[in-house]
Amino acid sequence: MTAVYTLLAGLARERATGSVSVSHTGKVYLRDGRVTHLESPRAPSVERLLTARARPAGYTRAELQFCVVGAVLDAAYFVLPAELPVDRPKFRPGERPPLDARLEFEPAWLVRECARRRAQLAQIWPSADLDEAPVTPAARLPGHRVTLSRLEWEILVSADRVATPADLADRLGQPAYTVLLAVRRMAAAGLLVAPLTPRRRGRGLDRAVPPAVPMSDPTILAAVKKALEDLA
Repeated sequence: MTAVYTLLAGLARERATGSVSVSHTGKVYLRDGRVTHLESPRAPSVERLLTARARPAGYTRAELQFCVVGAVLDAAYFVLPAELPVDRPKFRPGERPPLDARLEFEPAWLVRECARRRAQLAQIWPSADLDEAPVTPAARLPGHRVTLSRLEWEILVSADRVATPADLADRLGQPAYTVLLAVRRMAAAGLLVAPLTPRRRGRGLDRAVPPAVPMSDPTILAAVKKALEDLA
């Protein structure tokens, strides 16, 4: 188990309320020992996902909850890694998330879901190096005909040989895990250039992660916050 999960398990036994900050990877919010929200600069926020799907008529309760759960699982994938070391997670008692959807998650379940997602990604493409490397389209197609999903096409069009999957997820307003799946599928199909050498993991990798792009319209955050607060 990671140091983050060990700390969360202890806070769960103590029924603690507050936040756990994990250096360079994100933050976990707890209420009475249960996880209520996660956020990570490597995964689009709830606000970003909803902004990308802006609807004049608003969202249903089910749609909001689905988006929140997806954002939490996205962030958990990066905050609760199975193999990466972490630097002294810090607990801040009483701190609450800016957006509270009134949802709760067991830390052990989040860890199991992260493991399931890693296993699914490994079945498509065995190396995780693609997850942190710039998305680079292949110079030539492997065959005469290629069928792409809408998301795969958007990724290829947006790929500038600099942006990583996390960058593209935020740019497109798509869940990070969905983009990772698409990137690995395209790599397996020969549509992307795979990294030649593994990237160094740990602190250097964490420092290379760009901060999340802030929302340009504060009224969107206020509207989303009100809608989530109504999810009682």
